[in-house]
Amino acid sequence: MKKTAFILLSVILFAGVVAQAQNRSGNLHIGAGVGYHTEFEKDNTGVVLEGTYSVLNRLRLSPGILYYFTDTGSDLYDITFIDLNANVHLLLINRERMRLYGLAGYNNFRMRVSYDNDSTTENESGINLGGGLEFGRRNLMLFGEAKVTTGDVHDNNIILHGGIRFKI
Repeated sequence: MKKTAFILLSVILFAGVVAQAQNRSGNLHIGAGVGYHTEFEKDNTGVVLEGTYSVLNRLRLSPGILYYFTDTGSDLYDITFIDLNANVHLLLINRERMRLYGLAGYNNFRMRVSYDNDSTTENESGINLGGGLEFGRRNLMLFGEAKVTTGDVHDNNIILHGGIRFKI
C-alpha cells in the first residue's frame, strides 16, 4: 500500500510540475550528478537524477532518485539499491548566483535481489533532513547536498550528492 501511494504521489507531483512549467518559465530545473552513502560497506556510490520546482519565492519541491552501483561479484544473483526522494527546499539565501537551502522530505529505499529468474524486493520509508548549496547562473547551477535519512537501512546515515542542474 505504501509503495502504491508513493508512486501515485510521485506521478501526480511530476505531472503538476510539468504542467506548471508551461505557465511559469524559469521555475523548473532538472539535475544529474553523483551520490555517496556514508554507511554502506560497499556499493555506496551511484547516480542522481532530480528536479526542482519553485512553488513560492523561497519554497521548492524536489523529487529525485539515487541509483547505487552494485557489484555482487557473482553470476548467480544481482542486487539493486535505489533511493526515491520527495523533498521540500526552503531557500535561506536566494541570490542570482548562489542559493543556500534547508531540506526536509520523504525517502523510500528499495532493495531488489534477483536470482534464478526470481526476485524479492524490500522497501523502507524514512524522513530526510539536510541542506544544500548551489552556484552558477539561473540557467545552469552546480549543486551539493547533504542529508540525514532515517529508517532501518539508513539508521540516521548521511547521504551526499552533487552535480549540475539545468533550467528547463
